Amino acid sequence: MTKGFVYVFLRKDGAPLPTGCAGHVGWGFAVQNGPNDLDAVCGSTGNFKGEYHVPAGGDIGFWWKRFRTDIEMFKEMASRNYDGYKVATVRNCNPEAAIATARDTSMRGYDGIGNNCLDHAFAILEAYGVKDLPWKQTHPSPNDWFAQFNGEYHNL
Repeated sequence: MTKGFVYVFLRKDGAPLPTGCAGHVGWGFAVQNGPNDLDAVCGSTGNFKGEYHVPAGGDIGFWWKRFRTDIEMFKEMASRNYDGYKVATVRNCNPEAAIATARDTSMRGYDGIGNNCLDHAFAILEAYGVKDLPWKQTHPSPNDWFAQFNGEYHNL
């Protein structure tokens, strides 16, 4: 059984709407390979052009990076203006499945509802092995979904 850590990053002012901001989430995970050996990966779907629909294979602003320490990962996310993150422990994690899902997600296109940063993060976290994720159907905005995610909060 492999123990890992999952991270959900939040930018509160993402996706501005007439009624306020829906927010934006990014994702991350880490696997402790040994006492001083950590693999950390993070990324997100940025949709930097702000288009409501981007067809599959189009530029959705998807990115991801691998790091040797979680400190490097936190610096990367802070440089991308994320406000904070939540972290949770995952027993029996599957980083290979999460990376495969991230690669697949990068080609899915984008839609304002049902295929956005939250849906992509959800799929990657679920593949990693996170159980009991908040339902997207009852918490459709990234800000609300992040608030319901069960993890320890930290500012960036």
